[in-house]
Amino acid sequence: MKEQYIWPLVGVALGWLLNAMSASAKVRAENRKSSARLLSKLIQIKSQVVIYRSTTRAMQPMFGKHPEYEAFRVGLIERHFLKPDSLEHDFKSAIDDYSSLYPLSASKLESTYQAILKLKTVNLKAASNDPEAYKKLYRTIELNAEGIETAIETHIKECAFHHGLVTYLKVKFTNYTKVIKKSDPKDIEHLVGAVGDLNSVMDKFNNTHNKQFKSDS
Repeated sequence: MKEQYIWPLVGVALGWLLNAMSASAKVRAENRKSSARLLSKLIQIKSQVVIYRSTTRAMQPMFGKHPEYEAFRVGLIERHFLKPDSLEHDFKSAIDDYSSLYPLSASKLESTYQAILKLKTVNLKAASNDPEAYKKLYRTIELNAEGIETAIETHIKECAFHHGLVTYLKVKFTNYTKVIKKSDPKDIEHLVGAVGDLNSVMDKFNNTHNKQFKSDS
């Protein structure tokens, strides 16, 4: 083939290659962006699940009657779970974006999302006057919350892997969960005398968590 035909073909090939590399870089950037967005929501929700579980475990023995405890538990959920109010929508939106990249992972995330909604909306006040029925139903709530925490941890590791090797190694081998504050016994003692002012008590947990998160960033 004559040289006059070769160089134009080389130019076309190089142009195609550069365009492909540019498009690939854009796709990778979008993938990382979607993974990062979902990862941040997963960590945020996990912190709230951990606080909910540790608080309810510590507080339940301090209530003499099931109706009183259930009122406390429902109040805790309504005021401080999936907060701020935009978190639920943002989490679902992040899952939807992620599904176009990793549909199998997104299907599992959708199941976890439904379990989270169930934890937020379940109310056992009607059954709280029947001790046996309440114990059985409450046990299902405990198992659901435990399953959610385990599932979210799995999602966090998988999402971190998709975001990048460095992120995955941080999640796998560093104590990234140190920003999540579990209930301290001293805090629980204060809770006993402050059940009537639940907002101020739980704000203490949330503010402490936020400060620790900022210091770790």
